[in-house]
Amino acid sequence: MSRIGKAPIPLPTGVSAELRDHELTVKGPKGELSRRLPAEMEIAIADNAIVVRRPSDSKAHRSLHGLTRTLAANMVRGVSEGYVKALELYGVGFRVQLQGQRLNMQLGFSHPVVFDLLEGITAEVEAFVDAVQKNKPVPVPGEEAVVTQTILDAVYKSAKLAREVRIR
Repeated sequence: MSRIGKAPIPLPTGVSAELRDHELTVKGPKGELSRRLPAEMEIAIADNAIVVRRPSDSKAHRSLHGLTRTLAANMVRGVSEGYVKALELYGVGFRVQLQGQRLNMQLGFSHPVVFDLLEGITAEVEAFVDAVQKNKPVPVPGEEAVVTQTILDAVYKSAKLAREVRIR
């Protein structure tokens, strides 16, 4: 049995799950998510947990087993905790400011990069932290600054999934 697939998904307090014709609906304090799960998998809600079982050891069923369990677990996490994408931005002269529903970013271009946040997405810009931290590179003036991820790609890709974006 799949190590991921065999683990039951506990439902935290305040979260409820309902299953109808392989359509899983999870409701919680952060909202409601609904998804159609593969019909081949046996899904049960019992003892305040969601359990996914596979009918056979065929390759297709083994592949769907862990996937189905992970999709359901992500739904439970989304309605209970929400999704957070934390981005680290460090480099010489790099800055981010939150202006209402816009992120104004100075990323080394000749112009600022302004990103409008989608509806339902919140952003938080934490206070500036000294560049000298344990296990962090120290930017040297004149050298090319380093960004852990291309910030715009990360924000665009995660904006539909994340409910909150934090930039440190």
